[in-house]
Order: sequence, then C-alpha cells, then structure tokens
Amino acid sequence: MVFNRRLRPKMTWSSIKGSVISVQVKSGPSAGTSVPLASIVVTDQSGVEMKVVLWRRAAFWALTVGPGDVLLITALQVNEDRWRGEMVLQSTFSSKLLNVGQITSSSTPPVSQQVNARSLRSLCSFLRERRPLLVSLPRRPPQDLNRLPYATLTSLRANALVHALLRVTHTHISPEWRAEADSRSRSAVQLNAVLTVEQPEDQQGAVLLWGAAVDWLPRFSRDKGAVWDFRVLLVREGLTSDLPELHSTPWSTVQAMDPTDRRVQDFHRTRRCQKGNSSTPELDLDTLLSQKYSGDVELRVQVITFCFQDAPASQNAPQPVLDSSTSLEGIMVALSGDITYTGCGRCSAELDTDANDIYRPCYPCLPHTAVRRYYRPGVLTVSGRGSIQVCVQVPPDPLQKILNAPPDKLHRSSAPGSEVKHIQVAAERIHTLLSLPRKTFIATIRSNFLCDENSIPISQDFMLLDLQFPPEPC
Repeated sequence: MVFNRRLRPKMTWSSIKGSVISVQVKSGPSAGTSVPLASIVVTDQSGVEMKVVLWRRAAFWALTVGPGDVLLITALQVNEDRWRGEMVLQSTFSSKLLNVGQITSSSTPPVSQQVNARSLRSLCSFLRERRPLLVSLPRRPPQDLNRLPYATLTSLRANALVHALLRVTHTHISPEWRAEADSRSRSAVQLNAVLTVEQPEDQQGAVLLWGAAVDWLPRFSRDKGAVWDFRVLLVREGLTSDLPELHSTPWSTVQAMDPTDRRVQDFHRTRRCQKGNSSTPELDLDTLLSQKYSGDVELRVQVITFCFQDAPASQNAPQPVLDSSTSLEGIMVALSGDITYTGCGRCSAELDTDANDIYRPCYPCLPHTAVRRYYRPGVLTVSGRGSIQVCVQVPPDPLQKILNAPPDKLHRSSAPGSEVKHIQVAAERIHTLLSLPRKTFIATIRSNFLCDENSIPISQDFMLLDLQFPPEPC
C-alpha cells in the first residue's frame, strides 16, 4: 500500500488478515466504551514488515483484504507500542483505503490514478523475487456483498459475512451510551447496542449494533412483530457464551420485510407450528434467575406491589406505590391520576399537541394517523416461593387486560343501566392482585439477561405478556 506522503511513501502488501475484535478504551474521551479493532501486517520493497492497527470504522477494512493485496492507505500515524516494544502504524478518522488488487506470479494489478506506476512495478518485482510464496497464492474471486448467503443462527461460522432474516425480541443500550446518543455530541465514543433476535425452531441469538447502526433502534420499537432483513453482518465468536454473535459493519443495512413476502410467510408458519407443538416452559422464579434464562416463560408468582410509571417530563407528584395496605379508596385515587395518554394507534408512541391542541402525527407511521387511548405502563413487584423479588414491566395492552376496563371510559358505566363504573372495576382488580392472603397468579413473562464475559448479569429485564387470575371460588 502507499502510505500518506507525510509519512514514508511506499508500496506494500497485506501479509496477514486479522479478524475484527472489540476492545475497551481505558482513557481519553472514549474511556469505558468498546470500539472495533483489527490489525494487518504489511511490507514493501524495502523488506521491512510493520503492523497497521485499524480502529473503529477502519477495523472492518480487514474483512476486505487478503495476503498479496496491494493497498493504498492515507493519513496514518506512527505510534510506539510500548507493551511489545515496536513501532506500528495506526489509522485516524481521516484515513482512507484503496485495495489496488492482488499480485500473482503472472499478473499485476491495474494502475489507478492514485498509485505511482513506477512504485507499483518496483513492488511487484520485489515480491516475485523475494516473496514467491505470496505471489503464488491462488487468485481470490472478487467479493460481492449482494451474493452473501442467508444464514441461520445455528449455522454461523466466525469471521464470515452473512445476511439473515431475524425477528427482534429485545433491545438494550446502556445508560452511558444512551446519554451520549441523546447529547448528539461529536466525541470519539463508539455507540453500541445489543439486540436479542430469534428465528424459527427456537433459534435465539444476539446482534451487536455499532456506531450509526444504533439509529435503527426506534424502527425495531415501532414494528415489534416484523421480520427484518439484515444484510452484511459479521459473525464473531461470542464473548459471553460459546455461541457466535452477529455484528453490524459499515456496509450493513436493515429493512422490514413485506408481510406478503413468501419468506416471511414461511418464517411465521414455522413459528406457529413450533408453538402448536410445544408450550411455554414453566419455571419457578429462583430457577429463572439462577439459570439466567432468556425467553418466554410461565411463572407462578405472588404480587407484592403495583404502580403506574410517571409521565415523561411530568411535573406532578410521583405515582403512588400500591400494596396490600392500600385501601380500595386509595386505589381509586391512584386511578384518578395521570395514568392514561393518547398515542399512535399503530405503535402506541405518545403524541404531543400543537398550539391548537391538535395531536401531531406520528411521522414514522404515516400514512397511518389513527390514535388510541392507552394506560401508562405499570410495574409489578412479584415474588416466587422464596423471598426473592423482581420488578416486571407491564406494557399498556396487558395492563388493560388486567384492569378489565377501557382506558378511555374509566368514568363511564361498566354496563347499560349499571351504577358500577369502569374505574371501580379496575380498582377491584388491583385490590384482588394485592390483598391478603396473597394469591398465586400464573404470569407469562419475557425475560432477557445480558451478561458479561464472566456470565455476571449486566442487566436483566422482565416484561409481562399475560397474567391469569385464579378461578373464583364457587
């Protein structure tokens, strides 16, 4: 490759192709974050070999080069690796790469406008004379990102590029990364998010999103049931398990597939057959936590507390926490507060109003403009047979099923001619959840554990899918 002219201009070739890894930055503006890293070893007609360290976006260049390739890389810096006592070349934010082509014993790469023809001929002559093994390598077919295979989660092979059809079941972004994303600052921090994904036949896996790919997260939240076409993902050995992981690359794209597409219909048909032949596993809470099980599971639990989540940027007092000591009147007071909102009828996102008190459209869901009234999400504190307690998030739809009352008709009669209002029905249901002696409920919960390399949970999330009340006594 030809280095930047402010360094030593020369032609080199890549002799070792390293895989992309991620490392944690210890100091500077990126301290505490993980960034992609790769390295290649190069030489030129001087016979000197040197390592080129590729950081962040440039790390993925290692996937596009191989032994014998002539490379042009600009804007490199010379740094000293004090751990190994060697000088290395390091990419910068302005570095660019041009892969001129592969040198063989009988062919020379075509000369481009950016490459000095005399330097290229000199390098080819040196390699054929001094490094004959490199020029004797078979010619590799050109990479075509459009011809990559579609992979299943059980057939992934490390350090390969693949496409995949996946359904996203959970997303995670740490508070530090989220604050960085919200601030829109231009620091060197490499944003990172983790998706839990699934395929038919109970195949589960993880997709790590790097940099600009983190901007995909709102799309997954809007279309939770969609099948997504992920393209140009990199397979890497897993850090927290023996299973490979999928990572986004600078060439990655994602698109929600048309529900009428035959591949989507096959995807859903296989999942329905699977669900018809196997039920959700039933575990106790202690086993769920000890095994760090991720997926849908049935638990027999007792409800300790319940509360509604506060409205975003609310100036009101925090929502009260209801427990067995809360009277029916106290529950009625809580239900009379700010516990509902108007949201998009498609994705349930809360909508703002303009100066004329007209609801603004949900732009991501246009042309769909329908609106609905929703309960604000709730939080249940539940326990199993032991003393361990966990908090379970309750989305608006399961919460409406629990309360058995439409959120837009709380203060209306529950039946024609009845004096009982929907708010009273909802209060009775909450009172049944919390009253002593405690009752045992069957809860279907979607759990998700994110662990570090030592299998220590970094985060654990539980979302309620369904709650079955015990049968009424005769």
